[in-house]
Formats: sequence, structure tokens, C-alpha cells
Amino acid sequence: MIGYGGDRDSKKRGTIGCIASKQCKRVIFTLDNPRFEEPLQPLLDMKKNAPDALVMPDRKVAIWYALETSNVGEPIIIAGKGNEREIAYRGVSIPFHDKAIIFEWAGQSQRMSL
Repeated sequence: MIGYGGDRDSKKRGTIGCIASKQCKRVIFTLDNPRFEEPLQPLLDMKKNAPDALVMPDRKVAIWYALETSNVGEPIIIAGKGNEREIAYRGVSIPFHDKAIIFEWAGQSQRMSL
């Protein structure tokens, strides 16, 4: 699962999408920090070179989906935000932390383990 920030080097997006699709069994493109760019644009740019990738703009939904649909013991990479605790959108900082979403899922999921 990977995001790509808006208002950043758009020329790299296709390459990142291509690499992700070649190196991973499944790929989900999701919201990162759209800043002032149209939020879907970075995701669609990455998908051009990764036709089998899923596009899930809602980052929380994407994280839950990745966790729920993975096989037990299968590695999951949630990339893009790192230890950031917010999403930058149109000049507003929206509280969001990947780790908190993972813990929320772990507390509510019916799955016994990853």
C-alpha cells in the first residue's frame, strides 16, 4: 500500500507505480498528502504503469482492506506517511496516523492474527 504526495515531482509517479506492481503481489494506491493538488491525480498517475493496482483514496479504508485481505503471515507494507501524524489537504492539517489505524483494526478485527 503506497501513497504519493501532491504538489511533488509528478514525473516519478509512473516509475513508482511500475516498481510497486513488479515487486509486490498486490498493490493499493491511496491518499498521502494531496496538499493543493487534486487528491486522485497522484494515484491515477501511478496506476498508469500498474494496471492491476487498486486505487483506494480513503487511506483508512485502504489500510483496513490490506489487513483484512492479507493471508496470515503475509508481509504488508504500508508506505508513504511513515511516522507523520497528519494529512495535508488544501492548507489544513487533518489528524491521521497509520499506526493508530492499524491498532484500531487489531482491536476490532475478527481475524485471529496476521
